Amino acid sequence: MTTAEHPALTWTAAEAEGGRLLTRANDTGWVARAPGNTVELPGGVLGSPTGTITLRLMCLEDLDTCQRLPQHNKHLPRAGRYRLLSDQPDADPGPAHFALAWDNYWHPNLMVKFAAGFEPWEIHNTPARAFAGAGHFAFHANEWMEITVTWDHPAMDYRLYANGVLVGTSDSLIHHFGGKFQVDAPGQHLYLGNSAFAFASLKAWTRVLSPAELSATDVNPQRTAALKALYDCETAVPLRFKPDEEWDLRFQADFQEASDLDKFYLQGNAAAAQVKDGVLEVRTGGGPLPDHARFAEEHLYFWTEEFFDGDLYLEYEFMPLARGGLSLLVLQASGMQREDFMACYPRRTTGSMSMICWEDVRNYHWEYFREINDVRNDRISHGIIKNPWHRTMGFSTRRGNYALNTWHKVQFLQEGNRLRAVVDGDCVLDLRDDPNVNNGPVLTCGRIALRTMARTEMAFRNFRVWNRGF
Repeated sequence: MTTAEHPALTWTAAEAEGGRLLTRANDTGWVARAPGNTVELPGGVLGSPTGTITLRLMCLEDLDTCQRLPQHNKHLPRAGRYRLLSDQPDADPGPAHFALAWDNYWHPNLMVKFAAGFEPWEIHNTPARAFAGAGHFAFHANEWMEITVTWDHPAMDYRLYANGVLVGTSDSLIHHFGGKFQVDAPGQHLYLGNSAFAFASLKAWTRVLSPAELSATDVNPQRTAALKALYDCETAVPLRFKPDEEWDLRFQADFQEASDLDKFYLQGNAAAAQVKDGVLEVRTGGGPLPDHARFAEEHLYFWTEEFFDGDLYLEYEFMPLARGGLSLLVLQASGMQREDFMACYPRRTTGSMSMICWEDVRNYHWEYFREINDVRNDRISHGIIKNPWHRTMGFSTRRGNYALNTWHKVQFLQEGNRLRAVVDGDCVLDLRDDPNVNNGPVLTCGRIALRTMARTEMAFRNFRVWNRGF
């Protein structure tokens, strides 16, 4: 339990009326009978320029990212959003000026906000809302946890902790780019409750508690260790791989000559790319705080003019030239029945993310450089997503950020259903796809694309692809 003294507000399940009480693992929590049922508490603490709120709760089922379908929302609008605490009684946290919520979208999942809005284009577009989020955050059934929110409005610093582990922060580059968060005046009350959770207690302070004060000493130590390994990783497993004679070098673009660009189809803002001094330089627009919709056409894909079939190995080097932005790798991209979508159908011209996430292009996409403002960007993180099912396959973090003006090496190895992602010799993701979990077959053929999104300045060289056929 968080041990800081003199909270400005306290509540325990014993004080709740309505709903039901549930006792498990030596603690008792209050459970709402419907998503909109709440406990109403004084909300004065939200008016403080600094503060901390800690919730002790238990999820009653395993919650992780999942595919969203329209029928999910027939009776409960936005059923994938789980309001835990907010300053408005409505079950949807979107209109609230303050809300702590969990969402089944792949990132961010666990989030706190201090302004109205919930959709990514509401939260992250200019003016960006005061917000902190944790990507790929899962709840385990029947496990007590402490979720903590801290805020410091003058410093524009917002944080999320789980069992004392820092899992989410606000945009760490807001100061670098001279931006400012929007904060909306909070309501007069706090409303706590969700029918998928048992709530044991709440404590609130009008100051930011230190990490030492937030250390939860009586929660599951194995779970706390797992959270630390996921969100505060210090080590990585090295992977040294060189293709042998079984592998065929199928594609090579070292970018020593401008003609190397002819080996790619440039989709989107082609003017952002040039081969210069023996490297490919990409400088997309978007300004210091990119609006996702307004600057979608600043994005750029480099699609290989080759279509690959079988096991896959590729490598290249990238050099960040400035802070901010996002770069990812699209792999095994094909049509829904294994066809070459770029040969069979009109080629897309949009730079938007929509074609690889929400259209009829199957692919794995690996985000390896993530300093955009809709993910935690005070450290390196990686995510591999299987599209268009939007299935989260893997996530990891590393302390720190990539060094600027320094070459970093990317490697990707797929052997059958096993996918391994490597940066600078460290295996950052090692996972296996499963064709029997309602998310399509293992993807084993397709085109490859480098992709840079808004506010990205980066150089590339030595792009090479090997294939090992069936």
